[in-house]
Amino acid sequence: MTQFSSTINMKYGVISYPDSINIGDEVQSIATERLLPKVDYYLPREELNKPPTDEQVKLICNGWFMGKPKNWPPANNIHPLFISFHVTNSNNSYKLLPNKKLVDYYKQFEPIGCRDLKTMEYFKEIGIKAYFSNCITLTLENQFTKRNDDILLVDPLRFNYTKPYRDFLIKGMIPKKYHDAVKFEYQRRKVVDLSREERFADAERLIEMYSKAKMVITSRIHVALPCLALGTPVYFINAGYHSSLFNLNDRFEGIMELFNTIGEDVFPYSSASVFHRAGRGTNLYKLSDMKPLPIDWENPEPNSDDYLQYSKLLKEKVKEFLTKA
Repeated sequence: MTQFSSTINMKYGVISYPDSINIGDEVQSIATERLLPKVDYYLPREELNKPPTDEQVKLICNGWFMGKPKNWPPANNIHPLFISFHVTNSNNSYKLLPNKKLVDYYKQFEPIGCRDLKTMEYFKEIGIKAYFSNCITLTLENQFTKRNDDILLVDPLRFNYTKPYRDFLIKGMIPKKYHDAVKFEYQRRKVVDLSREERFADAERLIEMYSKAKMVITSRIHVALPCLALGTPVYFINAGYHSSLFNLNDRFEGIMELFNTIGEDVFPYSSASVFHRAGRGTNLYKLSDMKPLPIDWENPEPNSDDYLQYSKLLKEKVKEFLTKA
């Protein structure tokens, strides 16, 4: 476990996600835990304005915030390091950034480390110093020395595609030779009824699976990014990230370049075009010849090591934060 020296008697917090349906959130917090000397408090992401303590707490604020804008910013006894920070356009929270109260708050903690280039752009537009840090999960280290032959499909397709359409694509994307070798796993599922301890244990289980796997195929960035850090060959399926209401790809700017990527073009009727949406709605896709994914299933392509520059930066920023009085 990577640890850094700490200031005497300082308390440390980690973000928790009691309302999330994505265990990928806990994967991010485990990466944070592994950089801390200890954990004194688990603080719910959307309740940082009313933490369960009056003690002074250092908190690495990484991930997606402002799901409940009225509960933001954090209380005064929370001392944040804003790094791997994401502001989304999916609930219009980015439109709140110019609010003077928030600008004054962020000014205290600039520069803001941003998980993606779009978030960095949002901050710079309102006069807040910001830089691209990428994601804290890039600091994970593989704690296992042996790999198995598992090919993991983890949330291989987004749920905004219908189940029949997803089933059609998944059946076709895997060569018959490997049907029995593939294991399915899901980070996005009903987990809100689990305790915090159960959620974090589940995230640890997933990290162990990714650490040992031969290859991972996923549509989730918080599967793909950890796999980079763990040295596990990973293919990111960039399909289904479109919406009539907002652009889901804003979270990918600066990140996508790190992955071996599979685009929508290999899947029939998968885009946001009117023709493709109609094809999915009328089951025309079933007449298509869905071919296996164009990857080497026996000897998967290694990941790029471009992520290492961000891993180093993240660790340096956290170390500086922890040792600063």
